[in-house]
Amino acid sequence: GGGGGGGAAHSLRWRSKGATEGSAEEEARGAVDKQALRHPCRPSMRHRAPASFSVAFGSNYGTFVAACVRERAPVWVDRFYNLVVKGYYNENFFFRVINTTRLQIVQFGTNGDPTVSNIYNWSSTSTPECAILEPQPPDMPRCMAGDSGVACTPGVGLSNTFGTMVMSTSYNMTTPSYPEGVTWNATAELFINTGDNGKLLDSKLFVPICQIDDVGMQAVLRFPSFGEIADLGGPGPSLGMLYERGNSYIRANASWRTMGLTSQVGIA
Repeated sequence: GGGGGGGAAHSLRWRSKGATEGSAEEEARGAVDKQALRHPCRPSMRHRAPASFSVAFGSNYGTFVAACVRERAPVWVDRFYNLVVKGYYNENFFFRVINTTRLQIVQFGTNGDPTVSNIYNWSSTSTPECAILEPQPPDMPRCMAGDSGVACTPGVGLSNTFGTMVMSTSYNMTTPSYPEGVTWNATAELFINTGDNGKLLDSKLFVPICQIDDVGMQAVLRFPSFGEIADLGGPGPSLGMLYERGNSYIRANASWRTMGLTSQVGIA
């Protein structure tokens, strides 16, 4: 099972078919700057994030706030900040909720419009040189608890413990040049640790960039699970189809009507 190690972001080699433009109604809302989001190479998507900032996530199960620090992973935090500011994480489904003895995470980060989300799908993007972040671990500057040899401000680095948020990636155990076989191609997907996954994920360099407090985590813990994603052999939704069809794929299945979903996501 390629993705069970955590994150298992977009571990799918498929290309989008039939992606459609977002509706005029969606564009008119103004909350999502799709034009900017579709062009990650442009300066409008490459702003430097503040040294620290908080992001408020509204959802159908309550609100939570993530406190983020750029020093933890500047490359990742800058991308996250720009995506938040441009509205990428509005109306994202929490499509993968795993609570096993091995792994406890909630994963999300696919924009509902395929013409936007596929820019950040490592296997289908038209601009991999900008959409796929560089450098990636182990070469990426980072600050992580217990990460020997990396100098950073004491107390800033986190571990993959309850309430931390991390960028996701595809997961490939056959890539020896990366730590423990993890293939790093982070773009936009995220996961939240809903348990202590430090022993499993820290050594693989899943670097936490934000922390959600215990009050906010009560909302995160309400997101229902529909099992492992279909792409990894489970009964849950297909991440590939979510990229291909967007949010309409989830909404077309009545059994997923209670799935966690962000509303507005922005700098707090």
